Order: sequence, then structure tokens, then C-alpha cells
Amino acid sequence: MDQKGTTKPQSTPLSQIQAGKKCQLVGIMNRPGRRHPFRHHRRKRRIGRKHHREKDCPHKSNLDQEDRQMMQRLLDLGLTKGCSFEVISGGSRGPVLVEVRGTRIALGQRLARRLLVKEVG
Repeated sequence: MDQKGTTKPQSTPLSQIQAGKKCQLVGIMNRPGRRHPFRHHRRKRRIGRKHHREKDCPHKSNLDQEDRQMMQRLLDLGLTKGCSFEVISGGSRGPVLVEVRGTRIALGQRLARRLLVKEVG
């Protein structure tokens, strides 16, 4: 509730919105912290030698660059913060189809889970 006693509409991930709903883009959720897939290995390493799996670990700068590229792609498609759109088909499986400014766009589940929206009617 805000100071006036009214409830604010909660933002939810786009992947949880049903088809036929009109929504407004609120923001983008940060990527949740991931555990390193090989962290359970607690072997001693020899000094001066890299572990053979260290090259598979993505660097933080690469992840930040991927996020910037994703943001730019969304802007290019017309999905900007505050824009209204309609969910054509959605659900927990498969791509989420939205109509933004007269154009239909299919978004994958990984991306749809990160987009925070609120229903507007």
C-alpha cells in the first residue's frame, strides 16, 4: 500500500501473464546469481597451472555485455519502459507472443522471465 491507502499493482514476470491481457513494461529483472557449475570440485591445484575447466566460466564483463545487447535489442523492437502491449499467447512453455505498437514479437522464455510487467486492464 502507498501513503494514500491504495494498493499498487504488483509487477510480475511476463512469462506468468495469460493471453489476452494488456500490460505495461515496468523494468527488467537482474540476472539471478548463478552458482558455478564446477564449484563442487575442491581439488588442490598446482601453483602456476590453470584448472582445465576455468576457460568455460564466463567472465563478468561478458555477462554485462550480453545484458547491454539484450537491452538494445528490446529497444530496437519497440519494447521500452512504460510502453503498453498485449500478450497474444503466453504461458510457462514456449515463446511468448506480444503485440507492441502494431507489431507482433515472439520472446523466448528466458527473456520473458526477466521482463517485469504490470497489467493495465
